[in-house]
Amino acid sequence: MTNTSPPPFELFPIDHWAEHEPFISRPHTHQHYEIFYFLRGHGVHHIDFVDYPIADHAVFLVARHQPHYFSAPVGARNTGWALSFESTFFERLAPPFTPLFGSFTQSPAYSLAGSGDELDAAWFARLKQELVSGQPHALAIGVSLVNILLAYVSRRAPAATAASGALQVRYQQFVEALETHLHTRHTVAEYAALLRLPPKQLNQICRRLRGQSALATIHERLNLEARRQLFRSERAVKEIAYALGFDDPAYFSNFFRRLNGQSPEAFRLAQAQIHKH
Repeated sequence: MTNTSPPPFELFPIDHWAEHEPFISRPHTHQHYEIFYFLRGHGVHHIDFVDYPIADHAVFLVARHQPHYFSAPVGARNTGWALSFESTFFERLAPPFTPLFGSFTQSPAYSLAGSGDELDAAWFARLKQELVSGQPHALAIGVSLVNILLAYVSRRAPAATAASGALQVRYQQFVEALETHLHTRHTVAEYAALLRLPPKQLNQICRRLRGQSALATIHERLNLEARRQLFRSERAVKEIAYALGFDDPAYFSNFFRRLNGQSPEAFRLAQAQIHKH
């Protein structure tokens, strides 16, 4: 019987020259994870509605369902590699590195330039060789090589604040609770009860580690999910509002307009117009 399941990871070369006119790709999402490494780069990688510059030895980590696209000015030449992998490969990565993907508290963009940790074409050729070799333990070696890349990236992640380990743990528990209950719970009191903390203490933790209140953190994550849903779903705005736990679609629209300066409908239209010339 032929095995039609996708390979756990694939490696693609990047070699694009915007020779005669500016380039802009179509905004999209994936069911898989991606790592982009630019040996040479010039342009912008737009991820989760934020613009990140592309430069030499820039690295971008894109999670499942994260909207993203590229743009480059006339004359820009971008070369490098794109690594695509399924959840089965992602789950084999070292646990300290998986939170680098997809979290609203963690940037998806890094630079290895000038760090001494820059990778070259030979390194990616080695990874490609393992991908196609069919040799025993090739997948394990591939995982190890990607872990090395992510270790270099992790070195460039912003240093943690001087807060105690206990506060870091509590904050991470709050972030995880947000991911689990975002569609049903929107108040500080609800998350404080889940963590068995007084609401005042949860606010203090968020201000110490995030520089904003617990409610602002909840609203930041809820707003990101609203924008993702508006981007990748064709459902009516009111249906998205209900799916996100809003009882009143009008309240959802006011919430969205307050945080984004435009209505959900205007945001959706603007996203649809990005690739059109």
